[in-house]
Amino acid sequence: AGTAEITVTAENPDGAAEASFEARVEEIAADVSRSFGDAGDPTNYRLVGLPGQVDVDAAATVSGEQGVQWRVQRQEPGAGLADYDGSESFHFRPGRGFWVLAEEGWSFDGTVGAIEEEAPAIELEEGWNALSNPLARDLDWAAVRSENDLEEPLWRWSGLWETAETLASAREGEAYYLFSEEDRELDLPRAAADEASEEDPPLATAESAPGAAEAALGLEARLGGERAAVATVGLARSAEGARWHRLPPSPFSEARLAIEGEESADYGYALAHPPGGEEGRAFDLTLEGPAETTAQVAAEDLRGSASPEEAEGSRFEAVLVAPGGDGRYDLTAEETASLDLGEDGAARFQLLLGSEAYVEEQIRPEELALHPPYPNPTSGLATIGYDLPEETSVRVAAYNALGQEVAIVEESQQAAGSYETQWDASRLSSGTYFLRLEAGG
Repeated sequence: AGTAEITVTAENPDGAAEASFEARVEEIAADVSRSFGDAGDPTNYRLVGLPGQVDVDAAATVSGEQGVQWRVQRQEPGAGLADYDGSESFHFRPGRGFWVLAEEGWSFDGTVGAIEEEAPAIELEEGWNALSNPLARDLDWAAVRSENDLEEPLWRWSGLWETAETLASAREGEAYYLFSEEDRELDLPRAAADEASEEDPPLATAESAPGAAEAALGLEARLGGERAAVATVGLARSAEGARWHRLPPSPFSEARLAIEGEESADYGYALAHPPGGEEGRAFDLTLEGPAETTAQVAAEDLRGSASPEEAEGSRFEAVLVAPGGDGRYDLTAEETASLDLGEDGAARFQLLLGSEAYVEEQIRPEELALHPPYPNPTSGLATIGYDLPEETSVRVAAYNALGQEVAIVEESQQAAGSYETQWDASRLSSGTYFLRLEAGG
């Protein structure tokens, strides 16, 4: 038998009173279902589980012909995904989760025995695990981490991967992903102990900073205007507080936003301590998606220990540097970056997170430079890029083959940084032209 927390509220004209108590649960009633879109579209897969002392063949929760109207897959910790094969490894049992895609939906309606509360645990294998909460009650993930001396986050799938703060009861059909460094048991906190230790706070997110992080930023990638992938980067207050958490495999996602780390793994969460006393850090990221498309990347939220109202130079900034240095976007100012995913469907970029002084120093060009215009050749607008290592007067002009000046493209006073300007060459005759950059008079 298990336990469930019950809250009773009484109200009268003079006010209201509330009381909570635990009740013994012998059985769990589960009535869950999922509907899907096109069964041929892998992005419609969902991660599901069932509660209690369940033992149900996954094939009994769907209908139709396998491979045509439905597919069920299980996570193999060291070997990717395995298709349903009729074995007991594809039975819903306490703590298990499966990937399901079904044309006519997935459902279960029945009563199962409750899990004994004396020593509830879930078997984990080394690597990635699809798991569910077999108890009748939700669990705070910080409490589970504290109970198991665990640092890894809990990942929830909703068409993209996001960290979850609650391991919800599988009464709602939910399942999750968790990485384990070894074969072990995941102990589930008993009802009386289902509270996170004050010494083991939740993972730092953009919302929870600055409590556990000096600064944290939530990144969001969009495809066709739809939210497609997210990641979290942050600055740890100390080297001991640094955390790098792997991004789950993404066989069914349209996009993948991964933080590059020192190991040969992709990360979805990185809380790093700035090296060498620096006031910030550069993070390298890769966005993968459909080839030859354009994606948008913006900040979901930025929290830091200094606010914009404080002294100049004290607040945190986040600047995205586009592939090859072609464009810089101030995410702090709510700018959105547009990244082209090439023939390989990937764009690699850098994120600078830190103090204003740190970010300014990192984006400051080391030398004066004029970049080749594009497109080249052109019969209309051409984009010209150039770098300035310090504030100076700038003059960009175009000359014909005889050395005669035919156009002034840019003439102004500009701060240090990288710039792009456009030149309209549509009114010039065909031929070869030269560009000249003058700085400082």
